[in-house]
This record gives sequence, C-alpha cells and structure tokens, in this order.
Amino acid sequence: MADVTAAAGIYNPAGQVGYEDVKLAADAVIVPGQAVTLISTGYADDAGDDVNTMFAGVAEPAGGAKVDNTGGSAGDKSVRVRTTGTARFLATSPDISWLGKKVYFLDNQTVGLAVSSTNRVLAGRVVAFGTADVQVALMSALAPSTGRGTIVLAFPVTLAQITGAGDVVTNITPGFSGVIKKVFAVVNKVVTTAAKLATLNVEIGTTDMTGGTLALTSANCTPLGVVVAQGAAPTAGNRFDDDDTLSIEAASVTAFAEGEITVYLVVELDN
Repeated sequence: MADVTAAAGIYNPAGQVGYEDVKLAADAVIVPGQAVTLISTGYADDAGDDVNTMFAGVAEPAGGAKVDNTGGSAGDKSVRVRTTGTARFLATSPDISWLGKKVYFLDNQTVGLAVSSTNRVLAGRVVAFGTADVQVALMSALAPSTGRGTIVLAFPVTLAQITGAGDVVTNITPGFSGVIKKVFAVVNKVVTTAAKLATLNVEIGTTDMTGGTLALTSANCTPLGVVVAQGAAPTAGNRFDDDDTLSIEAASVTAFAEGEITVYLVVELDN
C-alpha cells in the first residue's frame, strides 16, 4: 500500500462524537479522510512519517479540500480531526481473526497487525472487516473516552548479581499495551565500594529501546533513597503491545560488591 494523496474514502461518520483542531507541523500536507498523528513537538503530521508519534484522529473531509502547509512554519495552519467513533482503513487480507485486535498504521490510510521497532502508532481495535479493509474503533490520544492513564512498573535489582552483560530482568509480559515514557531508579541499599558501574537499558521483545538508559556508578548509588535519572528520554522502540515482553539488560559492567535498587518504568497506557 502507499500513502493517500487525494481525498480518501476511508472517512466514516458512523459513531462520530468528538472533534479536535490541531496545528500542523512545518511542511505537513493533510488530505480529507487520512490518518493524522501528533509528533513529539505536539504538532500534527501525516501518519507514518515520524518515529514515536501518537494517533490524533481522522482528518475531517470538510469541503473535500486538503490542508497544505508546504513552506509554512509549525502552527501556521490547522486541521480538524475526528477523535472518536469508527473509521475504515485499508488492510492486507484481513479475516475473522482480526476482530477485537489492535492495529497499527503502515501509512496514512493502511493498518496492519504487525508493528515495527521504529513506528508503532496505534490506530484502534478492529470491529469489522472486508476483503481489503477493516473498520476500526478509534483510539486517539486526544479522546478522553479512551481512558488513557499512566502507571509505574517496578523491578527490584540486586547490584552484586550483575556480573556481566546480560538480562537483569527477563521477558516480563505485562499483558497490556502502552508507551514507556521515563525510566529511573531508586537506591534501596547504598553502594560503598568505589569504581563500580553498569549501564541498564530496556528491551521490548528483542528490540532495545532508544533512550531511557541508566548509567549506574558507585558515586550515584549513594546515599539511601537517591534517584538515578535516565540519561535521555525514550525516543524510539518504546511502545509495547499486549503480548510483548519487557526485559532489562546490563552492559559495560564493572561488577558491584553490594547495593540494591528498584528500576521504575513510567508507562502511558493505550486504553
């Protein structure tokens, strides 16, 4: 499939109850009926164009005209999107097994069950299917009815048990889907032996998350209760689905002699 470039037939007014006006990113071009996402700056762009984006809604087909911000700065133009109800998107060989499952954007008019490590933008759940399309109950990040919330997952780690590169926590399946927004650790037992270190990173399935790493040292693992902050915020590979596994890996280890921490993952839930 390829991105739609003219007014699309994927818009479906059935069940519509919510609209939002969102400002366009620089050079964004949005056509009626296509899927629109929010990029990290909060501006709207074409679904599938950006890593680590969130679904905003389906562009309203007002007058059948596209909104073209080519050459414009971020925020110069706005587009109205529908955030709730259902919409029809193209799909490859959908069947009854798709019903109730979450689907992700492959481009601005096409969804699939598989997700990539770099772009895992959630569209919603399949409620009906055709030979080459599916009807999706929308899960817009802008819709309060989706019930998005934030939880914190906690993983205790004994530092002396980290003797080399490898898993510290292995293949935990949370059983829900969401986006890891932040990682930090709290020291529960201080490190007293100098010149020890390890770097921890989160892995989803077999893909390392970009950002959210913890650089542990003897110096920052004391005093008791101190917070060890992530080096940089997660920027890619940080969305996980219902059946994905989470692991925490260690690297660059100079083995600790003592100390205990709890690693916390701050997760924004999909629904």
